[in-house]
Amino acid sequence: MLHTDAAVLLDPPAAPGPPDDKQSVPYWARTRSSRRVDIISVDAEYQKVQYANPHWEMAMDMLDAVVPPRDPFVVQWFADIGIYLVEQRRYNDGLSHFDRARRLVLDDAGVLFAEARLHEALSAPRMQNLLRTAAARGVSIGGIDDRRTELRRAEALLQKALAGNPSLDQARLRIGRVIMEQDRWEEGLKQVQQVRSTDERLIYYASLFAGDAELALGRAGDAAKSFERALDLFPRAQAARLGLGASLRLLGERQPAIDAVMSTIMVAPDARDASDDPSWVYYVSDGTETSTALERVRAAMRSPGR
Repeated sequence: MLHTDAAVLLDPPAAPGPPDDKQSVPYWARTRSSRRVDIISVDAEYQKVQYANPHWEMAMDMLDAVVPPRDPFVVQWFADIGIYLVEQRRYNDGLSHFDRARRLVLDDAGVLFAEARLHEALSAPRMQNLLRTAAARGVSIGGIDDRRTELRRAEALLQKALAGNPSLDQARLRIGRVIMEQDRWEEGLKQVQQVRSTDERLIYYASLFAGDAELALGRAGDAAKSFERALDLFPRAQAARLGLGASLRLLGERQPAIDAVMSTIMVAPDARDASDDPSWVYYVSDGTETSTALERVRAAMRSPGR
């Protein structure tokens, strides 16, 4: 936990990352290093590289060395810290994290779900665009494959997670979305329609994604109802209003369609709030899972016998 907290709370040790132009430095500084590096980007635009925080590797080394692999704390650490790394967009650390997890806690539903979220995030337009912008700068990013490959990885992991825990609503929701992203709309719709939860955000996502699928399948009336259910929960949600507008237009209700769209596109950017539309943070959540995950790990460490 010391190394975990050091990675979470402190900046990485002060050390410059590998320079973009290695010919401008002495030979000793151009030799290959085994240290991992992180790609730093803003809005999918490559910015720079820097050395990865070594405390994550140290924490995993300690778990590997002093605790039996199937110890419940080890399983929980890999599941919860995996969620933290995805939510914080620390994808390089996440790839290393799950490489180690597969050797220690292969079949845990929580760990499988967390890794699936990583690959779903890597399939997103933001990350796929980063591959292209980095390549244009002569930087090759390892560990991330094309969109379809990442979606298939996420789907396979979610299937395994649900096999281990069929009541995992988040996994049910996300496998539905991942399947839809592969244009298997009917199959994905059946998955999201099975989501049962008291979490308003989860029900919002299920309604929004159901509307997307119904719209793609030509069921404009059903789609409009799904988008309206989403708006009952988050009335200012831009994604749901745009979907509702598209559905109403297909139904021939021109003015209601215009009203649905105009009510969201006329909102000034500085008047919007991240809580208006959960879809804006779908890949990384809103940070609440992060704090909850870290607290679970710390509570487990404080439990008797630790």
